[in-house]
Amino acid sequence: MTTTTGTRYEIDVKDVEYLRHGDKPLLARIYQPRGAGPFPVIIDLHGGAWTKKDRTSDVATCEGLARAGIVAVALDFRMPPQAKYPASIADVNYAVRWCKTRATELKSRPDMVGILGVSSGGQQAMISAMRPADPRYAALPGKAGVDASFDAAVRCVVLCWPVIDPLGRYEYAKQKIAAGDAKQAQADERARADQDAEPYRVEHEDEVVPEDRLGLTDPDAETGLLDGIEEFGDGHWRGGLAPGVRGRTPG
Repeated sequence: MTTTTGTRYEIDVKDVEYLRHGDKPLLARIYQPRGAGPFPVIIDLHGGAWTKKDRTSDVATCEGLARAGIVAVALDFRMPPQAKYPASIADVNYAVRWCKTRATELKSRPDMVGILGVSSGGQQAMISAMRPADPRYAALPGKAGVDASFDAAVRCVVLCWPVIDPLGRYEYAKQKIAAGDAKQAQADERARADQDAEPYRVEHEDEVVPEDRLGLTDPDAETGLLDGIEEFGDGHWRGGLAPGVRGRTPG
């Protein structure tokens, strides 16, 4: 058996302003491998229940990627309560275009940009990757130095324990309530249905789930958790749901 050892890179880390809303700058922490490249680029979206944490949350992951020869770009993005959905996804969409524009500076190429998301960041990564041209998310025009010819499509998506199983969270919350775990139940109740969401139903194994049992959005926090559902041309809808779960329009 032959064993190979991958190259380990020395890295440089710096914070760069990638976007500004009014007087509020949004920073990207760039973990750059030393070398000629071209290196893949992974944009890191932190977790934190859509409302907490920042670009410093995934240091170990980003350092590990960079030492393996992958440029990691950890983002700050707008969050509730200061900015509601779809603000965060619009920032991510812009960041993808920003990275593509600066691919040469990052010792990469525009076609080598991907996204990694953790927990709630995984849900945001999924939506960003599935709908790069959605006008809600691509609404921010390119600022000076951002090439308007680049879109927000990505080469790959890595979802780390993403919050994309509405039925699973609903059942989990019910179990916690039944077990008397009021604190956890209250936290999970934030994931109840947004009654204004686009109606559809989900088939989970052999069970058809009414739409009023589906939701996972908090209208006062980050929403869009029922987003990311794409029609695949066979009458079914997929995306934003866990393996074994598929949705379709009522009828």
